[in-house]
Amino acid sequence: VYESVCTRCNPPDEGKEDAKTGLLRSGEPSLYVGESSRSLHERAREHWADADKGVDECHMMEHEHAAHRGEDGSPAFRFKVVKGCRTALERQVREAVRIQQRGSVLNKRGEFNRCKLTRMDVDVMWEQKCWDQAWAKRGDRGEG
Repeated sequence: VYESVCTRCNPPDEGKEDAKTGLLRSGEPSLYVGESSRSLHERAREHWADADKGVDECHMMEHEHAAHRGEDGSPAFRFKVVKGCRTALERQVREAVRIQQRGSVLNKRGEFNRCKLTRMDVDVMWEQKCWDQAWAKRGDRGEG
């Protein structure tokens, strides 16, 4: 699991707290979360190749057009590994969790909905009622 951050919006010398909260400084998201089974060097090289070609779907180009209006010409992003994972499932879950934690990101909805995490809330009173009913039935059968 890796992150890619615009260095113009988030200079590398900022503290950790600024890096966590400063991702919308320009009013546009400046963070991309990704996952790959390959090395970060290889994956980052693909992102840079897309940016060099001017591919519109590239997260770096989208941020460049939205936040910097093409000033200075080329995007300025840094990549870093957030967590290494042993399995594809762990990698995809960690990516989905990271996207939810980070909030406003450059990832497209269709891109990270494939591994969206569903939350479940348990109604404690309903759970207790079901538990009591289940044990009450067992008690009736055992005594007869």
